[in-house]
Amino acid sequence: MSNTRQSVNIRARFLELFADAGFRNSPGLSLVQPSIKTSFLFSVGFVDVLAAIAGKATELDGAATVQRCFRHFDVERVGDDRHLSFFEMAGALRCSGWTVEDLAIPLVKYLLESCQLPMERLHATFFNGDDVWGNFLEPDHQARNAYVTAGIRENQIWPGDNSTNIWFEGANSGTERSGICGPHSEIFFDMDPGKDGTPGANPLTHPERFLEVSNIVTITHQAHTGPSGDIVPLPQPLVELAMGMERVEMAMAGLFDVHQSPKLHAIGQTVREACNSLPEEENNKALRIAVDHVRAITNLMADGGRPGPKGQGHVVRRLFRGLLEASDSLKLNICQSFPQLSQTVALVDASINPNLEPQMDTINEIFIGEARRMLAQSK
Repeated sequence: MSNTRQSVNIRARFLELFADAGFRNSPGLSLVQPSIKTSFLFSVGFVDVLAAIAGKATELDGAATVQRCFRHFDVERVGDDRHLSFFEMAGALRCSGWTVEDLAIPLVKYLLESCQLPMERLHATFFNGDDVWGNFLEPDHQARNAYVTAGIRENQIWPGDNSTNIWFEGANSGTERSGICGPHSEIFFDMDPGKDGTPGANPLTHPERFLEVSNIVTITHQAHTGPSGDIVPLPQPLVELAMGMERVEMAMAGLFDVHQSPKLHAIGQTVREACNSLPEEENNKALRIAVDHVRAITNLMADGGRPGPKGQGHVVRRLFRGLLEASDSLKLNICQSFPQLSQTVALVDASINPNLEPQMDTINEIFIGEARRMLAQSK
């Protein structure tokens, strides 16, 4: 219970600190959004960023939120110690009259004071200037100086190039570099400062030792694909902060594995108890996939997502298929166990999704019916 309380508090504290810095609380949205036809909400709730760039969504300027997200393009990466398809992300956005300091100062204050992360283990990266599609983009000194002002030590701020510190919208879906883009600066937590004595070890040279907890993107350009790919400045640049809450919990607890964070550990324990034979290792890949997919399916269906042949339905069905395969590997009777597993999800995620408990009967009925149909087809 104390872990759950801590989980709630760090989310509330993020919104409080950003409110103190002049941001207003923007309520989290449903994962099912009319503007996203083929997937689900995978940003920090600001689904009209393109409208903001065009100067048509001024209500987003100065907004902060903690939002449930689902990234279909991360499904294949689930199973390691850091990636999830469903997670929570804190975010804040400024559209006009901004500086990176507007986001960096409350962010660093939050990490130091609310999360009590030690300063000596916080590192930042910034774009140090490079050629991007034949265009030289200047170093993002504003970001570097913002982190210095916020309190990050200068010898823990590292320069990156276009391979590490330029963000492209298209990268979110695994496509070529395309869409809106711009320099980004990240904050990392050194998970094991005593691991080696390599001089200058940093997030860019030793990524396995460092955990990314937040990212500030300065969206400044539009990329045009084609034989003569080019980037052009945007009429309305903006700056956006994104921070994974499960990652923050990992750093706070000194955990190398996201599946040991409070919520995922609770779901994982329920999965293990439901298995006919327990996995030999807690970091069993099939177990990790089952935990992630049970949580994702339950939250998506609570918001109205349903399995189907295309678009969002295809995404949900893909999760079903992955869960069935993981269950088979675990010798888990998923049709029998799913109501118990979904109930655990409803308990741990009650504070972030009020739709869960009222939708339990519907979620379980639809899941079991679809799972049985898929299992019958596979025989």
